[in-house]
Amino acid sequence: MYAHPWADALSVHGMAWDEATGTLAMLVLTEEGMSLAGVDTEARKLVPITRPSFVTINNLTAGDGKLLFNSIASGKDETHIYDLRERREYRATTSRFGSVMPAYDAASNTLVQTTYRRDGYFVSTQPLEPQLLTEVPYS
Repeated sequence: MYAHPWADALSVHGMAWDEATGTLAMLVLTEEGMSLAGVDTEARKLVPITRPSFVTINNLTAGDGKLLFNSIASGKDETHIYDLRERREYRATTSRFGSVMPAYDAASNTLVQTTYRRDGYFVSTQPLEPQLLTEVPYS
């Protein structure tokens, strides 16, 4: 059993392994909201990556030191990236109707996701360049 620093009860809403940093990350829901947490296997406990909030996050994937997920922090689903090395969160997309299901191609440094348009969902790609990211303040 793993101890959790925020609450006695939690539910897990997704997991992803980042080989670059050796991080097993989880989307967790507690009475305080949703957040990202990591697993410290030696101490057998969960460690916070972000603080809980009442903002829905889902579709967690990982790779190359990054956690990719969807967040409705801006009012609609958009792709967010948490850089495990920098310990910073970024919004990577700003689409008209929302972007979901992110994936990262490290070889080409490209973000791939599904973007919703009036006529349905389509695969979209974009280079993962710093000027295209909006830092999300830690709150």
